[in-house]
Amino acid sequence: CSSCHSYQWPKPFVILAVMSCRIVRPLAVPAAAAVAGGCLLGLRRQRGVLSCTGKDKSRFYMIRHGESTVNARCAEYQQRGDKNPSRAYHEVEFFDAELTFVGRKQASTQVLAKMKECFGHPDQERRVRLVVTSPLRRALETATLGVLPVLPPDHRTTWVALDSVREAMALEIHSVDDTDSVICGPPAKPCNSRGSLDRLLKAFPHVDFFPCAKEDPLDPLETIQELDRRIDEFVTWLRLWELAIRREHGDVQIDVVLVAHYVFLRRLLARLQSLSDSRSCGMQNCEIREMPLTSILQCKLQ
Repeated sequence: CSSCHSYQWPKPFVILAVMSCRIVRPLAVPAAAAVAGGCLLGLRRQRGVLSCTGKDKSRFYMIRHGESTVNARCAEYQQRGDKNPSRAYHEVEFFDAELTFVGRKQASTQVLAKMKECFGHPDQERRVRLVVTSPLRRALETATLGVLPVLPPDHRTTWVALDSVREAMALEIHSVDDTDSVICGPPAKPCNSRGSLDRLLKAFPHVDFFPCAKEDPLDPLETIQELDRRIDEFVTWLRLWELAIRREHGDVQIDVVLVAHYVFLRRLLARLQSLSDSRSCGMQNCEIREMPLTSILQCKLQ
């Protein structure tokens, strides 16, 4: 929504937003290589001293959403000794689950504190920032409470929602004998589905939903292969966005904040670290992990 953003997106970014919803291969490898050569991919010699480039300083922050109503119900079932506490995720009442009071508190305290710590420096005006959020309500609420007060949309900061970073629709990941085991539905999980964008546009006017389909585009019984393709789609999307920004702004520091979900982030982190057992990649509600932006840009596609 152009009224929400004074920042003018580069033309390649606009083209990217209207591409088909399944991107499974990098589309800008030659161009990215040219930019990499221009930026020297790391260290440049300045007055005889090696110094970091903007690309070296660029950071990537991953945030899992705060406690949601379905998380709370699952925990309640566990406390009762229910043999199948995960059945909460299949209950219709938790369609596109919202944050609980605890979840809102988590976002407005621990996430907000971390964002202030990371982005409270005087050199912020020289950075370009991107906030990517899942269009599921619990992620949008977490981003709004924990990130928006520090990084509101402006001429250097863009907010965008992407269906590619949503939670896995039906599957779960468990570690068995030091190896990930994927459990797929049915049944589907209503908490991971979303309705039409109309209500979200009104509730979250600071977020640009332009890249999202009006109606939910994901298969309720999504497979692990389809989830992996969504990870590829996000990485490719981010590469193209970063390339467009560097073409327009040159060697600037770029900071990206991603607000997403447990299974999606666990699968992404496991790929970045080449792990077959991803237990260490599981994130708690409102946990934040930070890494160089180059780590995600260089992620291998499936």
